[in-house]
Amino acid sequence: MQNQRAIESERRKPLVEAQNGFLFRFDKASSDKSKWYWRCNFKGCKARAVSDVNSVNLFVTQPKHIDFASPNNLNRRERVIAAKDIAFRMPLAPASQVLSAVKMQMTDEQLRSFPSNEAMRKAVSRVRMPLAAGILDCPLSAVNWALAERYTKNRADEQFLIYDSRTQYPNEKIVFGFASKRTLAFLNKSDRIGMDGTFYCRPEGFAQLYSVHAFLNEHCIPVAYFLMQDQLTESYLHAFQQLFSLNPNYRPASIMADMELAPINAIKTVFPDVRVNYCLFHVSQAMFAKIKAYGLLPLYDNADVRTFLRCFPAMALSPPEEVENHYTLLE
Repeated sequence: MQNQRAIESERRKPLVEAQNGFLFRFDKASSDKSKWYWRCNFKGCKARAVSDVNSVNLFVTQPKHIDFASPNNLNRRERVIAAKDIAFRMPLAPASQVLSAVKMQMTDEQLRSFPSNEAMRKAVSRVRMPLAAGILDCPLSAVNWALAERYTKNRADEQFLIYDSRTQYPNEKIVFGFASKRTLAFLNKSDRIGMDGTFYCRPEGFAQLYSVHAFLNEHCIPVAYFLMQDQLTESYLHAFQQLFSLNPNYRPASIMADMELAPINAIKTVFPDVRVNYCLFHVSQAMFAKIKAYGLLPLYDNADVRTFLRCFPAMALSPPEEVENHYTLLE
């Protein structure tokens, strides 16, 4: 096969256009390191190819695809990567400006296959998330560190910073809390809330960004954010007490959380009678951790054993009145 045109993916892995419009991505090297194996970039497609090491001259070994070829595949991917690169290098440029700069270099045919403006705006935002977090970088011992005023107000110039733990606990780890009047109004209308933390989008010097969400009209709405330097029960308690003190009459009926004990213990201190529901993903994750801890992974490789064990977290999807009966059947 003739030498193919190649680019790097967003993860800096080679992508090669072959068979007149199909994209292949690097999969792995052979055991003797003499060959590279490639797979179709379309998820679930079984098409495969092989090449010499450090070569994009592909020989297709399994030519059948479940996706459709497009001569613009590589061009479209190049423009998407270019947009992300501009967004990364120019973090303050509006997304519309980034997209305009990229689209100016595209033909009408390429524009027709380019992702929608909404999809590209989301892609630009994802690229900038770590950059935005870095703007707030805070020294670990920052008792006297001043939070810039632009981070205390929202775009409507309303107060957004609702909590700075240093005013009450100057010798403890820092917790910053953020919420607006509008998001707090959503919280007050909902009797179900969810809580979770992320370690990806956070400033240097902080352990996590923890968020509180309200479930309202079948939507999950983020209503408050906390930048935290640790994951201790006491820090969660300070954060929750401050948030819910803004409406002393608020009482949620249920709270969804992961399996982390510190925030659960803190929320149970604030709301002793609240019902805590655990996220199914984290329940399944915790069960699998126990399987590994007890050395049962070899058994888990057996399809029948695996199906049996997966029945336990699946009971969370059963009607409440059927759970006990289903558990008895598993016994």
